[in-house]
Amino acid sequence: MPDQSDLLAHTRPLADPLRVITIVSVVSAFFLGLVTWPASGIFAGLGIACSTLSFALLIAPPGKPNAIYLRAFRTDKSTAALRTRLAAILGTDFRLSGIRPPKEKSPPFLRFLLPGIVAMRYAGSKFMELEAGDDWMARLWRTYQKTRLVFIDIREVTPHVHQEIEMTLQTVGPDRCIFLINRDKPEAEWRHLLTEIIGPENDPSNLKLLDVSPDRLSSRLIEADLKSLVAKLPPGVPGESDRGRQFVLDHVSVESITKSRHPSAMTVIGIVAALAISSAFGLAWTFIPHDNIFILLGLGCALAFIFMLWGSSVVRVIARAIGLGRAGHKRAAIRAWTALLIVLLLFVGGPALNAVQTLWGPEAPLMRSRKVAYEVSTIQALRTLNTAEILYSSTYPTGFACSLFALGGNPNSGPASPNAAQLITDDLAGGKKFGYTFNISNCTKTKVNGQDSYTGYQITASPDVAGRNGDRGFCTDESGVIRYDPNGGTNCSVEIQ
Repeated sequence: MPDQSDLLAHTRPLADPLRVITIVSVVSAFFLGLVTWPASGIFAGLGIACSTLSFALLIAPPGKPNAIYLRAFRTDKSTAALRTRLAAILGTDFRLSGIRPPKEKSPPFLRFLLPGIVAMRYAGSKFMELEAGDDWMARLWRTYQKTRLVFIDIREVTPHVHQEIEMTLQTVGPDRCIFLINRDKPEAEWRHLLTEIIGPENDPSNLKLLDVSPDRLSSRLIEADLKSLVAKLPPGVPGESDRGRQFVLDHVSVESITKSRHPSAMTVIGIVAALAISSAFGLAWTFIPHDNIFILLGLGCALAFIFMLWGSSVVRVIARAIGLGRAGHKRAAIRAWTALLIVLLLFVGGPALNAVQTLWGPEAPLMRSRKVAYEVSTIQALRTLNTAEILYSSTYPTGFACSLFALGGNPNSGPASPNAAQLITDDLAGGKKFGYTFNISNCTKTKVNGQDSYTGYQITASPDVAGRNGDRGFCTDESGVIRYDPNGGTNCSVEIQ
């Protein structure tokens, strides 16, 4: 038979799927951005990354669990308001967590396909978020070693709660344990009930009780009582105790202890699912056509459902921020509001950046229209320059102009001259217009009647940013024919029809 003591040395704590999904979501945000960027553009990549980061920040738990809430597994949703109130009173020094009932965990296929939705359901203390199977006691024992405070709800006592009470007192000690009661029984009866569970060797008068009756949740009384109990907690964490170790060895099978040494299957599923879905989404965003009405309708329905869950998570975060403020944790409330503002900005920034990509990306309809308009205007400008060259050569004996400046000039500065013929506008004479750069080169010089004269020229127009201001480069010469280079350069070979 294996030595159980050695097995316990490698026991893992309770699984924390929220923390795992948060970390994987942050990694997936950068991965999604990199996958989407090459095909859809930088703004689309940043948009998807921002949306994923907003989700990660929204579900991110505040640190590792150091306050545990235990109760009968039949009361999960019904204790959400109580746990939210307790967490607000404790403030940010504690992360109050509980064990999710194994039978109520989301099905594995749902976790694989929709890990984000599972995370949103867990976020905000609506559901217990820590997980374990039939190895829960060994994992809880390991978690207790770094736990500062334990709440045990004894308003509904089951055999399962009996074990929890015994194990908790053996592992963390009575000074770190608070028993939650109500007014259904006098305090003396509650203490008597605990004595029956833990035995007469423990003085029931030393046990800490907290009345959580519904009328007290909305009052300041529970806040004052809990803060008083927390102020008396021992410093640090309990670490490993011999009594707690022996209790686990006496009540947990070798099979369960062995199982608790391995990572949670749901944790592994969550990691694989998050990476698989982020890869699939990035590829789908890149390669699936966005002009199909059925695809758009399906995406719209999925986004509406996700937005509804996202909104409910935001509401719970707002409730927590308000609760922290009312409990006197002003700085913690400000930090919570600030974090929520960042989440909202990232969430809004995602669609905004995608809209920018849609409107201003190289292949966006608006950008395509702008490129076409720039190219048409550039062709017209070349025709204007050809006309100006003909007028210039017929006016001055030097033939054609060999610079744009010679064709330009301000009419208000004096009469026209060979150096400022005033035939084109100043911006075109400057060589920059419609997102294109214009230039006159390759001038042919000959002697006519003993005087140098330009009898040929070449005018080129190339886009300042190929693919954004225009796809084609254009050329013309003294023949008046305009040709273009489909690659955006000045190697023009195709004639404009």
